[in-house]
Amino acid sequence: MHGPPKGLLNKLRTLGRLVQMGSYQPKTVNSAPCQEVVLQGDQVDLYKFPILKCWPLDGGPFVTLPLVITKDPETGIQNYGTYRMQVYDKQTTGMHWQTHKVGSHHYRISNELGLEKLDVAVSLGGDPATIWSGSAPLPPDMDEMAAAGFLREEGVELVKAKTNDLLVPAQSEIVLEG
Repeated sequence: MHGPPKGLLNKLRTLGRLVQMGSYQPKTVNSAPCQEVVLQGDQVDLYKFPILKCWPLDGGPFVTLPLVITKDPETGIQNYGTYRMQVYDKQTTGMHWQTHKVGSHHYRISNELGLEKLDVAVSLGGDPATIWSGSAPLPPDMDEMAAAGFLREEGVELVKAKTNDLLVPAQSEIVLEG
């Protein structure tokens, strides 16, 4: 186990590394590849995507590795989690919220507050560190996109969703909003 750096030169090197780690924080951008093609309303058809029925007893096709983005209605803090989504029809999915997960907590709070809806965005595809961060057992107060940036050694670019105020990974292949 290493202790604190010894000597002025080693302490300065450590300071430089800490400054570099600051660049791993998420960055908000104004435009993104994930928004080059936008379909809305009747143009949206989930059946055009290769969404599979993975297990014999599944009730239908499921999106199995989505990065689901929600925001705490009280604090405004976003969460990125991985929850299976069952496709019910060409524009509707059901979310498999696990009761102990943060997305489920946001959903419960929105119901308790009497909110009409909980904004959700779903990122499909993108870089592995960003996808992994949504499924990793991170401490509750750790930002998933900061963790992904640390793994990538580069901040994750985020862009405001088209139909709500959530920030989505700019390099997503597909973003669903609702």
